[in-house]
Amino acid sequence: MADRAHPAASTTTAPDAAAQPHAAIILAGGRATRLDGADKASVEVDGRMLLDHVLAAVEGCSTIVVGPAHLAHEPGRGAMTLVREDPPFTGPVAAIEAALAALEGGTARESGTVPGEGNCAGTRTNLPKHPPASTMPSSRHPAEFVQPSLPQRDTPAETWLLACDLPRAAEVVALLSTPIPPGFDAAVLVDARGKRQWLAGRYRTASLRSAMGALPDTAGASMRQLLAGIRVHEVPDEVGASVDLDTWAAIDDYRSKREDTNG
Repeated sequence: MADRAHPAASTTTAPDAAAQPHAAIILAGGRATRLDGADKASVEVDGRMLLDHVLAAVEGCSTIVVGPAHLAHEPGRGAMTLVREDPPFTGPVAAIEAALAALEGGTARESGTVPGEGNCAGTRTNLPKHPPASTMPSSRHPAEFVQPSLPQRDTPAETWLLACDLPRAAEVVALLSTPIPPGFDAAVLVDARGKRQWLAGRYRTASLRSAMGALPDTAGASMRQLLAGIRVHEVPDEVGASVDLDTWAAIDDYRSKREDTNG
């Protein structure tokens, strides 16, 4: 089920902080085969690493990054919780499950920003809590938590779900600043080709958890399988904010265009 909405008139307008999710999940743990195995999250564009563009876009959130341990040690990097799907490289759905377990289990570390500032606010809802990662079955739990855990708390009602290779993540967040409409489970950007950008969206956390529970196994599952039953509110991305840089050609092209734009 889908519904199309017109994008905001300007991508530079600050989102209404009171309407934004409290949490963000950023996927940064793939093999990056189209980048010859390079660390995609650490590729530098516009003077900062790709992951840092996304972290800045969701400043103020309880942010869960799914990826390798070294991502937590970059000097000056914003506060986050780093987890890993187990085993590693079992796909985006397994990564999201690991992030949800951290988020719902109260292991997400608050950023230094007061909740309600930046691009994260909103309401929280009570969901069944999962046991800590160390007590969960090894086939479906985060393999590591790099940041210390906090006391358990309510789960955010909505969660940003973003790829780590979105250099225009701030514009993604701005385009999706309107709360998910009643009757829908998610709001995602749709590119000029009509393709839903699943990792450029905001989701009801309970809907993500329900969809996860409906799968027989998350290892190797596709985003299409996970979200087959999700009611999607489509938001046209007419400015190309959801461009992702997952090949060297795409990175070189983006850098070239930015150089031309900036003179």
